[in-house]
Amino acid sequence: MNKIGEISKSSNGLLMTIIAYRSDNDIDVRLENGIIVTNKSYDDFINGNI
Repeated sequence: MNKIGEISKSSNGLLMTIIAYRSDNDIDVRLENGIIVTNKSYDDFINGNI
């Protein structure tokens, strides 16, 4: 299942995009302000907890 490019909104209102997906517990996310966050879970992404 390819989730790269999926977009969600963080709890502080920033849009986030998955830029790397290795497993449900290991994704990299780019925030709309340019910050890249690594090694997060897909559940955190969906729930806006990044």
